[in-house]
Amino acid sequence: MKKRKQRFIATLTAAVIAALCIIPAGAVQQQILLGDANRNGKIEAGDARFALRCAVGLEIYGAIDMLICDVDDNGYIQAEDAREILRVAVGLDSFNGVSYTVDVEEQGGNTDPAFTGYASPTSLTWAQTVANAELIYSLLSQLGWSRNAICAVLGNMHHESGTINPGIQQTYGTAYGLVQWDPPSQYLDWASANGYAADSLIGQVYYLNESMKPGKGNWFSSSRHPEYYETYSDFIASEKDVDYLTCVFLYCYERPGIAHEARRIEHARDWLAYFSG
Repeated sequence: MKKRKQRFIATLTAAVIAALCIIPAGAVQQQILLGDANRNGKIEAGDARFALRCAVGLEIYGAIDMLICDVDDNGYIQAEDAREILRVAVGLDSFNGVSYTVDVEEQGGNTDPAFTGYASPTSLTWAQTVANAELIYSLLSQLGWSRNAICAVLGNMHHESGTINPGIQQTYGTAYGLVQWDPPSQYLDWASANGYAADSLIGQVYYLNESMKPGKGNWFSSSRHPEYYETYSDFIASEKDVDYLTCVFLYCYERPGIAHEARRIEHARDWLAYFSG
């Protein structure tokens, strides 16, 4: 591939900081490879998939995502970028180790052990989405959930809220939060009674876990899809295939009007790849 011209500044804020030779207090810098969309130090098919989803408008992305995924440096993330990332992932091409030093905190990442999650009434950046997913993974792991079960739920959350966003409300309705509770009062009443803000990621994760337990009336077998069922206890500990578990959560808890199974499964697979890396 043609030599990529060097770009060192991801945002206007970063440009100003660089010009003044100022490093903000607490800023954490990270070296990220060109094409490494999920920042795990490797260029993989999942990175190409993310770039393609950005190209067709299925993902919200930020300045770092543009820097990393716009591999032909034309100012856009396009299908051609995804194709080139995939070629590198399978060994048919190389980016020759090009990488960028970025301020993770400035771009919405998280390094604070007291981090409680990002929320927005619109959308989150990819870095914020990943930070939220990592927090959810940690919280559910502490509650005894398996990796596959967590990633199955993350796949559903990603589809429901767009960017694993606890602050989002349905565009043409009232459904709200990570899994788009409808009516939202089923979560909001619990949050108020237990001291959580409406858009609290931690509150929503704890409510989700509680609301799935026996006797709560939210987790049950679907008459239309009885093949997808596990008890609450079996589900959270399950090591079964993530595709199957994604559908179990979809039909035992979400029960939407239109399932969009394939989209949820794709997200779940991506998160499994991320947390397995």
